[in-house]
This record gives sequence, C-alpha cells and structure tokens, in this order.
Amino acid sequence: MMGLLKITAIKHLSRQYLRAADQLNKLALETEKSKLDENEQNNDFIYFNYKTYVISSIFNTIAFLEASINEFYIQVAELDSPSTENEIVRNRFKDKWNNPNFERRSSMLIKYNTALELYDANIFQYGDRLISDIKYAIDLRNALTHYKTVYYDALNVDNNSNKTSSLEKEHNNRFELNPFKFYENSAFFPDRVLSYSCANWSLKTSIQFTIEFYNRLQLPYPNSDLLELYDIDFVNNYEE
Repeated sequence: MMGLLKITAIKHLSRQYLRAADQLNKLALETEKSKLDENEQNNDFIYFNYKTYVISSIFNTIAFLEASINEFYIQVAELDSPSTENEIVRNRFKDKWNNPNFERRSSMLIKYNTALELYDANIFQYGDRLISDIKYAIDLRNALTHYKTVYYDALNVDNNSNKTSSLEKEHNNRFELNPFKFYENSAFFPDRVLSYSCANWSLKTSIQFTIEFYNRLQLPYPNSDLLELYDIDFVNNYEE
C-alpha cells in the first residue's frame, strides 16, 4: 500500500495585518489631505472616521508584530521549514514553544529576543533607538486597549499641565501630531497623538523591526513581496 502524501502549510495572518494597517493609513492620509473647511457640517463625522482609521491601523500594526513572531516559532518548531536546517536549533524551539508558560505569558519582545538567542544571534538591546520606538508603539496600543478616561479643562489648557501622560513625555517628536485645529487644545492622549503620521510611523517602525530580526538570523525577509506588491512606502531610518 502506497503511503499518503502529507502537505503541511501555515496561514500567515501577519501578512493580512500588515496589509490592513497600510490600507488604513492610506485612508487616514486621504482624509488628512482633504483640507477640511472648519465650517462644514460634516466635520465631526470626518474627524471620527479619521481617528477610526488611525486607531485601527495601530491595532493591526501591533497584531502584525505579535502574529509574526508566533508564526515564526511554529514554523521552526513544528514544520519542515527552510527557516532552520539545524536539528539542534529546531529542538530548542520545540522545547521553548511547547512550554505553555512561555507561549502564553511571555511578552512579544521577549519572544523575539528568545528566538535570536536560540539561533545564537545577537539580541536586541533595550537601550537601542529601534527598541525604544517599538516599545512606544506597543505602549500606545496598550493605552488604547486599556483606556481610562481623563478629564481635561477645555477652556484653560494651562490647568492641564499636571496631567501630562507618559506617552506625551516620551513622544520626543517621533511623528507629527493630529493636524486638525479641532484638536489643538485637546488632551495629548487620545486626541492629539492620534494622527496619520503616528499610524504610519508605527507601521514603518514595525516593518523595520521585523526586517532587522530576520537580518540578525541571516534569513530572507518573508514580507518583501508585500512591500513591493502593494507599494508600501518604507524607508530605513535606523541605518548606522
């Protein structure tokens, strides 16, 4: 009796998250470029849509990072993948990924650095600018996920100086803030920080982080085709 051919594949949902974030960024940019008339009756609706695009993009961007590293562990540990031809490395990944405490409780950045360690590659240092930027993007997503209402004095913004958020303190001009005058006297979070520039910066930073991850592993970047196919604007701002 002839043996049956077994074909195993992995669904890379990370690529869908990447595509979604890029599409949402394009919608946010289109809205921003519309040069709204402050007297238009539908401005409130347009502002709402604009922030919806930005928030959704940020969620998809961080989901892209999380799905990417989980898919990588499964690909190395459980599939016959060219990602590793070293059985010792594969067994390291199997042992780590089969530990439920590691899979469920380890932070995303710990998973990335652990993968590098298992490959005997250089890990990310928490003082590096790339890691600092990634942490900021993650912190922003977390602040949106676990949002806590903060009351601000809308008439006298000087009274809000003692309510500066950690996101505002650590912003360091990473990206441009919300350009609409509607928000100029609003709280930094969740109003002024949420801009097309913020969402686009988060996506570009995440792409660069994953590229650097694969560079350290000396493996080809799996999303190069997407960057080209969908004309995803990407510039490496972390070259030494």
